[in-house]
Amino acid sequence: MPDQSGIRQTKAALGPCNCTDISYWLSILKEPMNLDGRSSGMDGGDEAVRPFSVSIGQAPLEGAGDVQSGNLTWRTLISGDRTPSDQITLGVADFPPHGTLNVHRHEPAEFYFGLTGEGTVFANGASFRIAQGIAVFIPGNTDHGVVAGDRGLSIVYGFARRAFDGVIYEFKDGTQPRSLTSAGGPFQKE
Repeated sequence: MPDQSGIRQTKAALGPCNCTDISYWLSILKEPMNLDGRSSGMDGGDEAVRPFSVSIGQAPLEGAGDVQSGNLTWRTLISGDRTPSDQITLGVADFPPHGTLNVHRHEPAEFYFGLTGEGTVFANGASFRIAQGIAVFIPGNTDHGVVAGDRGLSIVYGFARRAFDGVIYEFKDGTQPRSLTSAGGPFQKE
């Protein structure tokens, strides 16, 4: 017989259950819970971190005309300054054929995951192919850049940071380090 001790502990933490009563389930959903079943302490208000979904069409297009960063565009989908989230920033970057993300560095580590097309990621003198289904990890404070191939490139990018506006890019052109984010987003307050 399988060990039931974990199930008994979970039932004890949640209290008595009238599992056919919808009000029981609604009371559980009313307050966000941590994985251990304890309350997260969030009140569920507009400022609270909470589950959500976002469509790429809801995110503002950024980067167009920003020659310092290269000739790519991006849409930041998850970022604590725009969405009810924290601890992660995630978006999609699109490169035209032979498009570039100029060599830069920033404090947090970053990952890329290829969606369509192909290209090359350059990091600390090494080169890595990126294409559909290929992930590239870039340690923090590493000089890196991207060059798309003949068909362009679309990638997911991500940081273990609350918000994209907290990622400060230092380009190798000698200009002042800066954030690449623009104001606004799908959940931004007016």
